[in-house]
Amino acid sequence: MRYDLQVSRISAVLIFSFVLISSTAHAEPRIGDEAPALGLPALDGNLVERARGVVTVVDFYATWCGPCQEALVHLGALSETFGPVVNVVLVDVSEPAATVRAFFAAHPLPAGVRVVLDADGVASSRWGRNRFPTTFIVDGGGVIRFINRGYGPGYGARIRQRVTATLEAAAAPEARPLPKNSAK
Repeated sequence: MRYDLQVSRISAVLIFSFVLISSTAHAEPRIGDEAPALGLPALDGNLVERARGVVTVVDFYATWCGPCQEALVHLGALSETFGPVVNVVLVDVSEPAATVRAFFAAHPLPAGVRVVLDADGVASSRWGRNRFPTTFIVDGGGVIRFINRGYGPGYGARIRQRVTATLEAAAAPEARPLPKNSAK
């Protein structure tokens, strides 16, 4: 009888712990969800948030990651091609600022690309990054429209196509609000 009581108590503690951990863990964001906040410092020290009103490409990477380095070439080209209508934010995960600065001194990016530091990995966790690189495309309203986990053949074309589709969807007549005094 005493054994059964101990097993019951242990089971209750385990169930309570599981519920507590599950309720405090961040749910992995999905396509159609509101994008989590960034709120990270850039290499220049300024705080960077995702820009409202423009498509934002958020890429989680590390300088030591070979596939990430290949993806950065495509992301830099996006910035050059689309200019101010596409905001490219590179999130360096858990590396010292000096390491990141040295990397980008040797591998310069277009001026429009922002590099931010997620030193403690909190933003990476909030965004559900589970491999390098992980790339999110967020529309001007802050909704995640595409997630690409990892790097492989066709990465650049896939990201470019999804950015283009997101821009086109925002420009579609049904996406624009009607003027207040217009007839339907």
